[in-house]
Amino acid sequence: MPKLSFNQVDFAYKQNKKTYPALHNLNLQIQKGEFVCVIGPSGSGKSTLLNLAAGLLQPDQGQILLDGKPMPRPNVDRAVVFQQYSLFPWLTAQENVAFGLRQAHRGMSKKEALARAADYLAQVEMADAGYKYPSQLSGGMRQRVAIARAVALQADMMLLDEPFGALDTKKRQDLQDLLEKLWENGGKQQTVLFITHDIEEAALLGNRIIFLDKGRIRKDIPLQLPRPRRLLANCRTGEYMETVEELKSLFYQYQDAEENWQEEVACL
Repeated sequence: MPKLSFNQVDFAYKQNKKTYPALHNLNLQIQKGEFVCVIGPSGSGKSTLLNLAAGLLQPDQGQILLDGKPMPRPNVDRAVVFQQYSLFPWLTAQENVAFGLRQAHRGMSKKEALARAADYLAQVEMADAGYKYPSQLSGGMRQRVAIARAVALQADMMLLDEPFGALDTKKRQDLQDLLEKLWENGGKQQTVLFITHDIEEAALLGNRIIFLDKGRIRKDIPLQLPRPRRLLANCRTGEYMETVEELKSLFYQYQDAEENWQEEVACL
């Protein structure tokens, strides 16, 4: 049984009596433990897909199933990480993680939650910054806290919407490595749905890449590169380069002519 299923799903945004289609007759099955990257041009429906998987949106047509059952509303069984961190500015890093823990475990004391939060911050190499507020942290550090909070939930599924898109190259690569390490340390039992517009990121992280355009799946690419993956180590492998070239050609094929393609591939 798939962990997550989209069955003939349609979704459109409605504003000022106008309808803006986002997904069309979308069919997608994601198995437990898969690391699935969704990539495509801006406006292709990537974030809509994730918001539907999170239960933040409901389909207009079709059905979304989680573990074979109709998709529930947002719940701690799906941890979500957004690009803009979504941390509470009035709480310290440790308190932000502890807040998520107490939401997931209603009977947990504040003292226990703070102690466990410190352990999760250590996993993301933030052990010495637990007392700091989000305004005192860099963008990469804030995203580490957001990831620690998501990991602390021990959810069956992690949903990430371009979480590294606002970071510089070095911070992005560090967090890519961190996310892969956390997934591997968990025995690859957690299902990951990762939205990105970055070709390298998709090829490095995913064991499956979905190319989305205008609300439709144009390509479903399995990827069996060995792990752990590192940018410099994988740039020279045939499968990596072939995947990058295929994704690059898909962007050129489907992106509107007036749009400027901004993806840059460091290996090329």
